[in-house]
Amino acid sequence: GERNMKATIELIKIYQDALVDTIQYLDQIGHSDTHLRHKVDVALNHLDKLTEDSEMELTRISLK
Repeated sequence: GERNMKATIELIKIYQDALVDTIQYLDQIGHSDTHLRHKVDVALNHLDKLTEDSEMELTRISLK
């Protein structure tokens, strides 16, 4: 339950950090308008949503 969820959120944050760095790097080297940049962006948006949902779930669990 709760411990699993916390571990998942930690993992998501590691992924998010790496993806944000990737996007910044792609922008720096002038690859803002590429397929890879788009894929990373989509992944990051999904992770943001996932983090929100997971944190809401955690809050719900600890309120029980």
